Amino acid sequence: MTPDQLIRRLDTFRERLKYGLMTANEFKEALRLFQFSDDVGHLWAPGATSNQWYRWDRTHWTAAPPPPLLNVPTMPAATLAQSDSVIAEPKPALPPKSAPEPAVMSTCPHCNAHFEGLAKFCPTCGKPQIASSAPSPAIPPRPTDLPGRNTGPTAQAPSPFIQAEDKYFTLRGQLETGRITREQFKVALQQLMIQDAQGQWWIIGADDSKWYVSDGMRWSQSEPPVSAPIAGRASPPSAMPPPSSPRHQFAPVPVAPQQFTPPPMPVRKSRGGCGCWLKGCLVALALILVLGVAAFFAYQSGAITLNTVLNVIGMGPGDIEIDNFRDDAILVSIRQIEVSQDSSPVQGTLNLNAFDIKSFRAQNPGRYRVDFTLKTGGGLGTCTLTVRSGDHYQFVALPDGIMIHRANNPSSVGRDLNTLSSSFCRG
Repeated sequence: MTPDQLIRRLDTFRERLKYGLMTANEFKEALRLFQFSDDVGHLWAPGATSNQWYRWDRTHWTAAPPPPLLNVPTMPAATLAQSDSVIAEPKPALPPKSAPEPAVMSTCPHCNAHFEGLAKFCPTCGKPQIASSAPSPAIPPRPTDLPGRNTGPTAQAPSPFIQAEDKYFTLRGQLETGRITREQFKVALQQLMIQDAQGQWWIIGADDSKWYVSDGMRWSQSEPPVSAPIAGRASPPSAMPPPSSPRHQFAPVPVAPQQFTPPPMPVRKSRGGCGCWLKGCLVALALILVLGVAAFFAYQSGAITLNTVLNVIGMGPGDIEIDNFRDDAILVSIRQIEVSQDSSPVQGTLNLNAFDIKSFRAQNPGRYRVDFTLKTGGGLGTCTLTVRSGDHYQFVALPDGIMIHRANNPSSVGRDLNTLSSSFCRG
């Protein structure tokens, strides 16, 4: 598979972490599965919060462009077998016991809590337990997106940037699940600001989890330095709001305008004639000519397309993307409903094998019914949604359900990610 296809699958886990559908520990366990080999035998893995690829050089990870294709193992089976905390899997029923057996007691190596039976995670602190079976094959430490973030034998204490990232994801999960308010999240985010050795201030974006640096006037996206922050904490810049995505802009503090009364403009008597009218016509013609030339070059360069014009007037098409993350083939039927009598409905069928990604273009905006079924028979779910001009819906078929995401205008509510509870599927 191509590296871009693997990155899109990793984005699904990032979305689940963003909206509180999985914990930070579950996300780290899922990252262990995103390691792939090339034809030469090198091991490759994507970054946790960026799309940068890394190559394992026996002792450390090195940032490098990936090959065009990567060897992918049986991804769904590996995911279900190694990360049952990310994708729920039905547990087999235990056979009936003829006689009661003595309870097995276990002790957590992290918090020393005692609990009955064997478990992968401690019921008290939630940390993973050490397996008693044969040791699993050695897996290199995960690459990271920050310089100096190495977890090999020579690893040092985590840098403040790594600690701030971990704290950010914890706060983000609390915000999306309603445990803290937006104002509390903003205050906590301000406390995660870091000053490096050069005196520059760094902060994590509120919605895109990327690092931004301040030059004293504005925030710009950049990668944090390797060096640790300087000793002592001066006052951070307060004249600028922290960076955020367009969906959650921090409003600047309004400044009251100064009271100023302009002097009265002198009244000029009209002299009559058509000179002013002729000048106005010439200026209007010049503006029309400039706009026409600009529109022509924009169309030739591809900056303006027919779909762009149709989207402006509300008559453009919409896209429905289907990502099959199951280990079996599915059929997806898409049909337009509630059409006028003088027109035929838009409809189509997508045949997707395991880990296929296909798209359907809805030429006419309106209400569409999307049905998911197995090739072997049996329904997976149905969604009736309203497709508007320029909309881009993404459905992800998982073993435990169907997820939905609107890329052009995402929802900030976690329940909107599941088709069973999403407001998108109410038409």
